[in-house]
Amino acid sequence: MRPEDMLFWLQAQPFQPFRVTLNSGRTFEVRHPEMVRRMRTSLLHFTPMDAATRFSHENN
Repeated sequence: MRPEDMLFWLQAQPFQPFRVTLNSGRTFEVRHPEMVRRMRTSLLHFTPMDAATRFSHENN
């Protein structure tokens, strides 16, 4: 998923949950737009009762 695609899905009205699948096969469920924070070159994905996971489109 390109960064532009991620922003499109995060800003959709109404928001629809979606899944991000990395090249490694690892997946991230985004059930609410506040579960992801955009950084300069990466995104932070938050899950309940877990540490944040940083992933970048450049590291896939």
